[in-house]
Amino acid sequence: MKPSKKQQSSLLWSVFFLIALAIPSYSWTRTNVSRIEKFYNSKLSPIIMIPGSSATENRFDGLVTKLNQGRQGTKHSLLKVKVWNDGHITYSGSIDAKDNEPVIVVGFENNKDGYSNIKKQAKLFNQAFEALQEKYNFNNFKGLGHSNGGLIYTAFIENYLGIMMWISRPL
Repeated sequence: MKPSKKQQSSLLWSVFFLIALAIPSYSWTRTNVSRIEKFYNSKLSPIIMIPGSSATENRFDGLVTKLNQGRQGTKHSLLKVKVWNDGHITYSGSIDAKDNEPVIVVGFENNKDGYSNIKKQAKLFNQAFEALQEKYNFNNFKGLGHSNGGLIYTAFIENYLGIMMWISRPL
């Protein structure tokens, strides 16, 4: 039995529709798999530090110098990030290609004290964190916050990161 013109037309439209869906789906899948693969295979695990009130992105310079003293092999790179009130971000320093554990210090133009500022800084830190993650493709990190920097981290984790917070302490 030969298919009718209506059945042939329906079959043709179905094949056309499937091809029309397959082309963008294939393209999206290739792009997404490449991005996920890059993120999953990342060996970078930065130490991201946030200074306290009235401190700048230079707050931990001495600490990083001490960490690198006598260190064998690759020393910790230092990348300083400043988040401005309008949300734009500036960088100074760099991350060495061989350094899997660089130090990234995130400071704020508005580094004043107060609960409302901590909430604003947590939101700005989220923007900086997303920009850093996009640029460097890390899938984990270590965080250190000094004074109100710790409160900024707490607000960030609770409101933006969406994971359970584990606090470790020396034994």
